[in-house]
Amino acid sequence: MTRRYFRSALVAATAVSAFGVVATQAAQAADTQYYVNSPVVTGVSNLTPESVVLHGAVDTGGSPGLGVSEPAGTDLGWTGGINIMTTAAENVFIDGLPTNGSSNTVYIGTKSFSNGGADNYSDVEFEADPVADYKANGNNPGSETIFGSSLEVPTQNGLTPVSTTLGAYGAQAQANSSLTPLKPGTTYYYWIIDQAGTTDNAENINTGTAASPSYTCLPDAYVAAYDPTASVQGPCVYQYGNNSGVDFYQSPNGTFTTPKLGALAISRGARVVGHQAMLSVGDRSGFRAAGEIKLEIGGRPIATRKFELGVGMTRMLSLVLNGRGLKAAARHAQARLILTSNWGQTTTTKMVRL
Repeated sequence: MTRRYFRSALVAATAVSAFGVVATQAAQAADTQYYVNSPVVTGVSNLTPESVVLHGAVDTGGSPGLGVSEPAGTDLGWTGGINIMTTAAENVFIDGLPTNGSSNTVYIGTKSFSNGGADNYSDVEFEADPVADYKANGNNPGSETIFGSSLEVPTQNGLTPVSTTLGAYGAQAQANSSLTPLKPGTTYYYWIIDQAGTTDNAENINTGTAASPSYTCLPDAYVAAYDPTASVQGPCVYQYGNNSGVDFYQSPNGTFTTPKLGALAISRGARVVGHQAMLSVGDRSGFRAAGEIKLEIGGRPIATRKFELGVGMTRMLSLVLNGRGLKAAARHAQARLILTSNWGQTTTTKMVRL
């Protein structure tokens, strides 16, 4: 999706009730700028301190065609300045493009052409910003805004559910993800950007002169039927309809708060039994824990052990001492205990007596 300049969220034409998403009828004849319903956010799931799955619904259009009669001068239009005639009894798709893969008739001016079985879709993206950052930027998305992956949602009738993951929880997930982790213990606003009514079945056509070229995106089928000598510059995509001069819709904001990471607790000392140092580790974070425990003296390891803990679990763990560790234990020396977590919980480095 092409990056847009941020603007205030549009008033939604849909609402979330106790029974789910309720859509008002799009393409009312009295409003020539009303092509699709504004997208809505519908909740979150799988919320962790550094990631979340966001849910919403978008209206991609896809009506079978609505007969409308508009006063002169209120024609609908393709972005790029191509008007779509809406005089009496014209069958035009003012609720977005025809359904994905359809060959229904579309009108440009007085000329009609088949949609040609094009892949029609809405380009949808979730975004989120910490509330503090959002407010500091004058109640607009700020520099800490996180952008989800662009989703191509096939054009179909009615509202379509959409979801995506933002952030990544844990060192391994973060290493394998291009998504910025969310901040633990932070309240976020989130919303959907919906660029509705897009098709990849288009060509960029030179509609001007050699001295003053003017390029616009037109459907392949239209070009083949009505403008076959035009200079083709494409390919490109086009959007059906317009949103008061902006080719995207923004949903009202939703809100979620990431849990705090919490901490791991470890025993004050390490009790030596034979060749092993025994100590306890507890997960106080409310999320599963995994990582490594290391004992060292003078910067050199005397024992290491990986561990995994379930939520709220405490385990007694044994670390096998090497030769240097056994000598240190014999004289009850102090060792440095280093506890690391793969999941970001607060960890510990401290001195313990063997």
